[in-house]
Amino acid sequence: MDINDSGVTVGLSTAPSRSHAVKWPTSTSVVELQDLPYATSTGAYGINSYGVIVGYTNIDHKGYATKWSTDGTPHELGTPADHRDCMAVTINDNGVAAGDCFSDAGKRRAVRWTADGYPTVLDTGSVEIESSARKINIWGTVVGTTENGRAARWNTDGVPQPLSHPDGATYSSADSVNDSEEVVGYIHAGQVGAGRWAPNGGWTYLDKLPGAAYPYYSASDINASGAIVGRGWTADRKEVGVLWGASGTVTLLPPLPYARPGTVTIANAINGTGAIAGYSDGKAVHWLGYR
Repeated sequence: MDINDSGVTVGLSTAPSRSHAVKWPTSTSVVELQDLPYATSTGAYGINSYGVIVGYTNIDHKGYATKWSTDGTPHELGTPADHRDCMAVTINDNGVAAGDCFSDAGKRRAVRWTADGYPTVLDTGSVEIESSARKINIWGTVVGTTENGRAARWNTDGVPQPLSHPDGATYSSADSVNDSEEVVGYIHAGQVGAGRWAPNGGWTYLDKLPGAAYPYYSASDINASGAIVGRGWTADRKEVGVLWGASGTVTLLPPLPYARPGTVTIANAINGTGAIAGYSDGKAVHWLGYR
C-alpha cells in the first residue's frame, strides 16, 4: 500500500476468487485498475507524484511486474533473463521502479526497472545470496535487504552497501528511504525494534509506546519531513499503527472504532502532507491531520 502527495492511495482488494489492484482517489472512492489480458489476480504497491502505479499481475500462475500509466493503461515490465515471478513495489518521480524477481534457481533478487521497463538485477556479490527491494527515492537509491537478511542500500551503480546494525543482530531490513537519504526499517537483535539510519549509515532505535513490553516494532515509511509510520504493540498487547514525528515523538494511531477484538492495525505509508495509509481490521484506512 502507498499514498502520494495528492492523497491518492493504492493497494489491493480481495474477492473470493482473486485479488484486484485498486486505487482510492479519495477516502470515499475506489477504482479498480485495468487488467493485462488473461490476468487472474493483480495488486498495486507503489504510486509516484504523477499517479503512475506499480505492482504485479498473475497470469497462468506466473507473476509479472506491472506499471499502470496515468490514464490507467497497464504495461508489463521486463523480466530479467533466467528469472521469473516478478513484482514491482515502488516507483519514483523519474519513472524508475524497483521490486523483486525470482531466479530460475529459486533465489529472490532485487531488481530495478528503467522508466521504459528495462530490468537490472541488483548486485549481491553472489548468485546464491538473496535480496529484496522495498523503496526507491528520487535519486534512484534503492533500499531493502541483502546477504539473506541484512538491511542494505543500492546506489545508482547497483553496488550493495550493507547498513550498520548492533553486534549480535540476526536480521535487519531497510523498508523506506526519503530524498534526504534517511532510511527506516527494523532491526532484530534480541528484540525486533523499529530503526532509523542516518544518511551516513549510523543507526538508532525508535521509541516504543509508553508501557509497551512486547518487543516487536517496525517502521514502514518515512516522508520528506522525517515523519515515520509503522507498527507496534500497546501495553495490553494490541498490534497498532504508530507514528514517529520528525523529532522522534511516538504516537499511537487509533484503530477503526468498530474494529473487532484481536484484529491488527498497521500504518504502511505517509505522504508529504502527513496523510497516512494503512489497514485496520482488514480494511484500508486513512489517518488524516498528523505531521
